[in-house]
Amino acid sequence: MSRAWLEGRLEGVEPRAELNLLRATLVTALGRGDDITRLVHSVCKLDPVAGGELLVGPRALAHPAAIRAALGVVGALEEVTPVSGLYRRLADLAPDAIADVLHTAIARHGDTDWVWRLAGREEPPGTTPLGLLGARDPELAAHRALDHEYVQAVVDRAGSGDEHALRAIYTRAPREALFVAVATTLDRGADVPIVAWIAALHGPDIDPLFAAVARGLRTQEGRERLLGQADGLPGTLATLRTR
Repeated sequence: MSRAWLEGRLEGVEPRAELNLLRATLVTALGRGDDITRLVHSVCKLDPVAGGELLVGPRALAHPAAIRAALGVVGALEEVTPVSGLYRRLADLAPDAIADVLHTAIARHGDTDWVWRLAGREEPPGTTPLGLLGARDPELAAHRALDHEYVQAVVDRAGSGDEHALRAIYTRAPREALFVAVATTLDRGADVPIVAWIAALHGPDIDPLFAAVARGLRTQEGRERLLGQADGLPGTLATLRTR
């Protein structure tokens, strides 16, 4: 019986009446490393309420493979479970699958406040929505991340050479975060005119700022990159040459 069920053949089965047997089949299958996708799809097609009970109810299985199978039938699960609560429950059941949960939530529900709150569970908080939503609207995504105080995620994105994230940090984050973001950009080797970018935001008096950045650089490559852009910044050049 369990093999037929795993293949999605549930002819004559009433999922709510057989919920305990279905759960036991999942437990055994997951223990063996079997694919449970077809069984999960068939249950949710026959009876979404039973599928919701099986996958996100009080006795749902806290297993990453079960959560990933559930993400394949979220359309059915959303019919019987409040949407934000559904994704929170999936994340509760399998914290290691938070990135998968967030990818699905963002694909279906976009830039909703509860998605950003859910992203507080990942490390650094906010990384996934910042990356996915930032591909569509980088300026808005950076500010939304900062709305939720996900400074490290924005710093990391700025450090990859993202001007929108850098601008958001300059505008809204503590100065120390800006120093870290600029230093990270240089140390990682992003091929961007970082001095010109900051000058456009800050005005011409940027020598003290970049001298502080120079003190925070961790690599020789980063120091050399700043050296190549630091003409007219005597304090910065002096700091670089003493390190």
